[in-house]
Amino acid sequence: YRGVSKNGKKWQVQLLGNLGKRYIGSISSEQEAAKLYDFHAILAHGLNAKPNFSYTKSQVEQLI
Repeated sequence: YRGVSKNGKKWQVQLLGNLGKRYIGSISSEQEAAKLYDFHAILAHGLNAKPNFSYTKSQVEQLI
């Protein structure tokens, strides 16, 4: 998944962008980490974000 990497026994979430690298946190589940990345990517980049999962425009608007 984009923005997710294994760090010991947990999955680390990082957001890369114009502001540099931003550490979000560590999650025990890989899919939950990917969803957390998507949430933060959409907040930071809006409709221009490249999430791990596909979302409809209305779902993105609800997150924002």
